[in-house]
Amino acid sequence: MNNNEYYEKLSSILASGASIWQASVVESDGSTPAKCGMKLAVPLDQAEFGNLGGGEMEHKVIAFIRNEQPDGAKTYSFSDRKSVV
Repeated sequence: MNNNEYYEKLSSILASGASIWQASVVESDGSTPAKCGMKLAVPLDQAEFGNLGGGEMEHKVIAFIRNEQPDGAKTYSFSDRKSVV
């Protein structure tokens, strides 16, 4: 999905009034498929779209959003040892 398709879909969901969250990679270090600028949109009633590089981190982010439905902006740091809020 290119950026135009991503933002068109995001805009459509927002216009419908549905709940949606966006997760973005703002920094990465070392060998990881998650690169700065990658983004993932997670609507509650549809499949997520975009990506954060796949793998365990992406699945954890999706599960967190669907389970917690966080309010406001949050920053998380993921390392091989733990996740920090």
